Amino acid sequence: MASIYLIVDSDRFSRLVLQGFYEYLRPDWQVFHAASSEEALLIAASTKLDLVSIDFNMQGLNGIAAAMALRQVQPDARIAVLTAHSQATLQSRWRCSGMRFVYKPITLASAREIASLAENAHGQA
Repeated sequence: MASIYLIVDSDRFSRLVLQGFYEYLRPDWQVFHAASSEEALLIAASTKLDLVSIDFNMQGLNGIAAAMALRQVQPDARIAVLTAHSQATLQSRWRCSGMRFVYKPITLASAREIASLAENAHGQA
């Protein structure tokens, strides 16, 4: 089953790298980009999302605040927060919120980990 995936990152290059991984891993997925939390919320208001990856370090709402706002609009979407931070308190907040914590830099292996969130939601292996 094809998924609808939203990549939220203020860095255009990071968004394009992730998109490239998913063009390779899941060419049937529809991929949207948002350069800010505010843009992500606009997309989420009009599009049913299966999966969201969001960078923690963003201007305006940080990744956690934006993910919590997205959760209100899209309660069934799977969310992965991407960061280079490894602080235990941050990890605990994400896990308690039902979000996946994925370290940067993004690699093919971490892209697969993010993809598995949507696949598990659809009952795929």
